[in-house]
Amino acid sequence: MEDFLEKYDIQVVHKQIAAVSKLQTSVYRYENEVLTIAGMGPEYDEVRGVTRPVCEAVRWLEEVLCLAMVDTADLEIMYKESRLPFQ
Repeated sequence: MEDFLEKYDIQVVHKQIAAVSKLQTSVYRYENEVLTIAGMGPEYDEVRGVTRPVCEAVRWLEEVLCLAMVDTADLEIMYKESRLPFQ
């Protein structure tokens, strides 16, 4: 957010989404492997514990991107008032 607010460049957020999405794809691959090998159980639950925060980060970044495309000034206000979901 700070980098975006410094430059007001939507590509800053888009690049972050791309980077975290690559991680998300990798985590999903491992999650599927664990599910195939071990099935539902404690091992799968541990992997889900990693997958969920990564997915949540992607969701937050996508929301920031949408807000940035619609109204940058409102996004800045929301950030300064700590009203964004990740705050």
